[in-house]
Amino acid sequence: MKTIAVIFGSRSAEHDISIITAISAIIKPLELTKKYKVEAIYIAKDGSWYWDEKLKNIEFYQSGEIDEFMGKAPKVHLL
Repeated sequence: MKTIAVIFGSRSAEHDISIITAISAIIKPLELTKKYKVEAIYIAKDGSWYWDEKLKNIEFYQSGEIDEFMGKAPKVHLL
């Protein structure tokens, strides 16, 4: 099984569209093939990066849980 990282979100005005598109049009279809392990990497509006399985669930963003998550979760640091 191959692993693919999908990076979405960002500081842009298209932040919310990026989340919806990444999850519904890329992450879920890839996972349904059972050929790929998809790693979700979310870029918050402030530019911070996060990596977690929870980030693949659109309801996580709609419920507002993302704000609490970002307050507690470690940020991904790029080299």
